[in-house]
Amino acid sequence: MENFCNDLWPLIYDQANHGRHEKELAFYAGELLGEEGPVLDVACGTGMILLPLLEKGVDIYGFDVSETMLAVLYRKTRERGIRDVEKRVTCQNMVDFRYGQLFRAIAIPARSFLHLVTQVEQIVCLRNIHAHLAEGGRLLLNFFTPRLDALLKFTDPTPNYVQLNVFKHPVTGEDLEVSYRQVNDLNEQVQDIRWRFCSGGRVQETPMKIRWIYRNEFLLLAKLAGFDQTAVYGDFDKSAYKGEGEMVWVVEK
Repeated sequence: MENFCNDLWPLIYDQANHGRHEKELAFYAGELLGEEGPVLDVACGTGMILLPLLEKGVDIYGFDVSETMLAVLYRKTRERGIRDVEKRVTCQNMVDFRYGQLFRAIAIPARSFLHLVTQVEQIVCLRNIHAHLAEGGRLLLNFFTPRLDALLKFTDPTPNYVQLNVFKHPVTGEDLEVSYRQVNDLNEQVQDIRWRFCSGGRVQETPMKIRWIYRNEFLLLAKLAGFDQTAVYGDFDKSAYKGEGEMVWVVEK
């Protein structure tokens, strides 16, 4: 699994996810609060899910492949007076992470599962999660529903950059403009994205790939990984899935 992160992404990651993140947190909090046993936050990033749940008393652990993301998480724990997080958070990746304990629930928020860009990686990851779940444990995750009209907008092999937003650099206070260009491989189901960060005269570019997944495809992946029951919702409010919007999954061992 590749680490697409740089030293600027983590600084604005929370800002960039403002809006959708609040709905995500409400869903994962509703599912994990009161869980009788430890839970795991896969690809925990800056701790947007992990830290609020830890503060609410959830026995939660986490890992991320990016040391720069984790540096922001640790800074936030110091600012919020949360102690001993280093015992709960490690630098690992989704494919071959290891723990010496089983979990009652494992969560992959923020569409992070899509960063696995081959089916081999996806299956290995899901089997690893299955092995780390206690009997009857649950996997919770979310990602978007692929729409052909949206995917076809990014088939130009030499696209221009498009501005995503302008954020405030949390250290310097300067404007940090984030733009991207995207090329979709419809055959491999891969979005090849290149991010551009401009701040204070400095320009930094970072590549990123994600692989979109269809509903029936994920049902098969979960079955191949050994999971017995799957449920998919149409949003974080657990409304019925109607083939569009966010796919929110609850998968049981």
